[in-house]
Amino acid sequence: MTNRDRRKQPRHKIWIDAKVITPDNSVSAVATNLSADGLGILALNPILPEANVNISLQLQEEIVFSGTVLWTVDLHAGGGVIYQMGIRIDGIVSTDIDKNVSIGITGSPDTTVVKILKKPKLVKKILSLIKDAGGEVNGET
Repeated sequence: MTNRDRRKQPRHKIWIDAKVITPDNSVSAVATNLSADGLGILALNPILPEANVNISLQLQEEIVFSGTVLWTVDLHAGGGVIYQMGIRIDGIVSTDIDKNVSIGITGSPDTTVVKILKKPKLVKKILSLIKDAGGEVNGET
């Protein structure tokens, strides 16, 4: 079975700055791939598996992914270490400031979501926002 075979949703290569927020701290990162079910990130600091995180992308509007770190591996590059992490997406919330509307998917009972979109449709919108912000989007992997 290949990685692609086990995925329910297509994964898209991306490259955009992100911020990972844990209950204890905040870490700068780069988001490297996105699907309706998960997000790949690279960071200089590791976050342990099973940690609950929020990942913020500052685009035309802020996109916040809530999820759980599934795995963390260290990649040795250029004499240093970079950590690659896989995040299971539990919720996606986007606040469009101009329209004062939140869109997303969330399992959190304390989050008010005005409009619910199916995950694949929301991912398509996020990919468009990443392109508009000058980030890279390179198709499915």
